[in-house]
Amino acid sequence: MHRYRTATWALGLGIAALGGLLSACDYSDAPAYDFRHPRSVHTMPPQLGEISGLTPLDWQYAAGVEDETGRYYIIDMTKGKVVRVQKFGDDGDYEDLVRIGPSLYILEGNGMLHIVRDLRSKNPQVRRVPTGVANAEGLAWDGRKKLLLIGGVARDAEGAIVGAVYGFNLRSERVTDEPLLTIPIERVRAMASKTDPVTGLDEPAFKPSALAVQPSTRDVYLLSAKVHALLVVSPGGEMKRVYTLPPHIYHEPEGIAFLPNGELFISNEEKRDAPATLIRLKHRRSPF
Repeated sequence: MHRYRTATWALGLGIAALGGLLSACDYSDAPAYDFRHPRSVHTMPPQLGEISGLTPLDWQYAAGVEDETGRYYIIDMTKGKVVRVQKFGDDGDYEDLVRIGPSLYILEGNGMLHIVRDLRSKNPQVRRVPTGVANAEGLAWDGRKKLLLIGGVARDAEGAIVGAVYGFNLRSERVTDEPLLTIPIERVRAMASKTDPVTGLDEPAFKPSALAVQPSTRDVYLLSAKVHALLVVSPGGEMKRVYTLPPHIYHEPEGIAFLPNGELFISNEEKRDAPATLIRLKHRRSPF
């Protein structure tokens, strides 16, 4: 039996024990991550060449999904190795996933949410719920607001397509009528560094390919596979910072996830001659 099967259920206790220490960490406005110098970069195995989403199970293992087959993969994040594969549905366009307790919530590009009740099961029960979000890609859990955050698109006042984040209430199974956040590409361009240029800013929109909630600051981090930047948004919806993601390291960023100590993982799909990778970044002010 792989260790994640038991360690996963101890994660809540670990987070509680760390709560006081983490709350004392200094999360100032200085850059929290050195995106040019990752702690590690692992090449993913061939079956995860199209990896499109990532969610931690504990300190060592994560679940990942790729965007062609209805399978999720248990990945050893320290080695970039697959330790288990589990089928949950038919072939489709799967974009992201998030773990909440023993369950996995897996997002399809058409907005369908696939709820795997027990990720440990070899024959998991799966329920499917339409969210109504168009061009859905990113998925995250905001535990304080009790909402799933779903990255998609919307139209601005002039009718142009913009990136957007919607909230989905798991109890009522309803999506917010309006986006919680819209992302004007002009705003991203204005915030981007002039001395450390972002590639892809000529794209017509910043469409989220993945998003995750930073465990201490509660900021939402949003990736775009086309715009090589990471956008940081406050819990109140304020666009705070744009980080440059060097395209030779982040060639197709499609997945993002945090550990409780603030460590950050970003996964890249394969692109031309560049293989799929799993990148680990240390939080500069983490005590670990």
